[in-house]
Amino acid sequence: MSIAITSIGAKVSFGFETVKGTRPTTGFTKLPEIKEIPEMNPTPDTIETTSLDNLEYKTYVDGLKDLGGALSFTANFTQELYDLYNTPSTGLIAKYNEAKEDGLAMWLCIEIVGLEDACYLQVTPSKLGLPAASVNTVMEVALYFTPAGEPVWAAKPTAA
Repeated sequence: MSIAITSIGAKVSFGFETVKGTRPTTGFTKLPEIKEIPEMNPTPDTIETTSLDNLEYKTYVDGLKDLGGALSFTANFTQELYDLYNTPSTGLIAKYNEAKEDGLAMWLCIEIVGLEDACYLQVTPSKLGLPAASVNTVMEVALYFTPAGEPVWAAKPTAA
């Protein structure tokens, strides 16, 4: 009998290529206070292949999958997260811009406790905006990452 996997202990981190076109396997930085990870298991488009000799049913082949543009990861809005994004020269956005100038990509890594592999996705980050606020609530912010490739399952990263 298999054991169900929970979201407890899940971790989202980011890292940058050191060699163009090669996904990093070390040097990932954890994104703090992540509360929600978007689904990355879209239904594939279907392409109709019905020919004139089909008598009763249409036929199809799988098409492309669409992650739907920018993916939204929900996090508690904290000073730590704000600094991680915005610190000049060392923040996520500054590091992304530096890597981009060198032709290197940014990757997200999603690790789930109970799975041997992690899910990796090459992304482009959006700058951090001001989240909504209401009375007597924890402030949460959406972290947007636009996919620049498809999700890849591979061994979890090693410590730096």
